[in-house]
Amino acid sequence: MRQSLLSILKGSFLIGDDAPKHWRFFIYLAVLGAIMISAAHEAESKVYEVARLSEQVKALKNEYVGLRSSLQKAQLESNITNKVAEMGLFPPQTPAVHIVVKTNSSKSTTSLE
Repeated sequence: MRQSLLSILKGSFLIGDDAPKHWRFFIYLAVLGAIMISAAHEAESKVYEVARLSEQVKALKNEYVGLRSSLQKAQLESNITNKVAEMGLFPPQTPAVHIVVKTNSSKSTTSLE
């Protein structure tokens, strides 16, 4: 046991008669390790990208909520009345008159407001 441990630490198994077999295995391990490192790096970059996109989605949702509330405020009748009053337009004092049109051919009544 002690002798095999010393031979591993000294590296004598790399220069012995069956050294090509060992070298092929070490090259295989090195390539496998490089592939694992590359895969881990790709996975980590995907995690960062997902986090960045999640932050963008949160920011866009906040912007959407803000714009939607400002649009709702702008669509209020009182705001529209104030804006058109600056242009000289005022709401009518009397309600609208309903016009009823009767046609003889279709026997239906159409109401326009």
